[in-house]
Amino acid sequence: MHNRLSHWRPAPTRAFVIGLMLLSRFATPSFALAQTAKAMLLLRPHCEDSSSGGSQASVGDFATFIQAGVGSCRNFTVRDPKTQETPVLQTGNTLDMDLVLYNPDRDKIHHVRSWLSYDSQILEGSLITIGDSFSVPTPGEEDFAPGDGLVKLSASAEEGKEPSEQLIVIARVQFHVLRSPIGGRTPLSFYDVQSSLLGHTFASNKTGQQETNALGADVPSLMVLTEEVQTHTGANSSASDADVSSSSASEEVNASSNSSSEQRTAFVLLQVQNVRVGTEGSSVSVAWDAFHSSELGGYNVYWSTQAGRYIHRHSLGSDATSFILRGLPTGTVYYFAVRGFDTQNEESAFSQEVAVKVGDPSTSTSPLPMQPGQDMGPHGQNPLQGNVGGARVPGQAGLPTGMLFFLVCSATAGMFFAFRRQWIALRTHQSSSR
Repeated sequence: MHNRLSHWRPAPTRAFVIGLMLLSRFATPSFALAQTAKAMLLLRPHCEDSSSGGSQASVGDFATFIQAGVGSCRNFTVRDPKTQETPVLQTGNTLDMDLVLYNPDRDKIHHVRSWLSYDSQILEGSLITIGDSFSVPTPGEEDFAPGDGLVKLSASAEEGKEPSEQLIVIARVQFHVLRSPIGGRTPLSFYDVQSSLLGHTFASNKTGQQETNALGADVPSLMVLTEEVQTHTGANSSASDADVSSSSASEEVNASSNSSSEQRTAFVLLQVQNVRVGTEGSSVSVAWDAFHSSELGGYNVYWSTQAGRYIHRHSLGSDATSFILRGLPTGTVYYFAVRGFDTQNEESAFSQEVAVKVGDPSTSTSPLPMQPGQDMGPHGQNPLQGNVGGARVPGQAGLPTGMLFFLVCSATAGMFFAFRRQWIALRTHQSSSR
């Protein structure tokens, strides 16, 4: 009897171990959309083998496709769960790309709208060619808008000719590299992605008269790598550096922290104070108290739609105490923080993080100034205010707390029921033995 029943104890342990294995599997960072069946927009190097009307090649498993591509058409390198990156480009190089739609359910795509955000001081748009599958362009949305830092693409397919391939080429887009920002990287990101058709980026399928968004909520951005500028001096050279990855900032911070104490200065211990934010319409203004330091070279303003994970950065001169962003999607919460930098490009500590819901003045800490450079007055209480102690590297996205709790509970429940079944079996066996 002992030999027959000696295996009942490990069963709950196995259930618990399996639960932990599942927990480990889901908690490991992977490409953000690898497990979804929703459609996804993607930028990849231009491929001559692609048909302008769609790709007939079988894409296969999404995770395999995202890492490499399909056939001779390759994708950009995966940098982290939500970012891909280009090879290192030099000033004057051309960035030649295809905008493609990964369509795993083979939906009939009726309309694609894809606005891209970029830094027009770093990249200059030179070519947009919309593919033959979408032959009805939306007026005013087949061009670059450098003043807004946007690529505007929107077109529909003819009725009855909607493409339904697994991989659809939407358009060809080219940029010229005008200059290299400090940090050597600048992002291209999809603008205003929403689950509905009200945003500026979607792909719709049509059933009868009903049109729905086939696009998933998460789409990867593309980090454009350029030759890194090693040094800069004064406010003039820093004032135009915008929209660089927070990972670049993190690398700069790490480099500073790894240096010897003799190389570091007291500047890194300073913190920008009294950061406040205001909004009106689609504009947001950030202001702060000026640093009083002879070493001050300027300020870096960081922002993103995720707390502490800043995708964008804009550098300003040493005389700036405010910064205005225009044309943001209303209803979206943005998070901001400010750092000073000295003449050696050494950054101070992050300020306190502030947040605002675009177009909702009730979330402002102070009124929006009407002119750039105008201060925003007394500091107020921000109902969305957070606290960030330092940079967080994009892509360190683990399991959401709710899912983590669910998996732990599932593993515990599995262990309990396995234990209960074994206990009942033991009692039954003992009763029959009597």
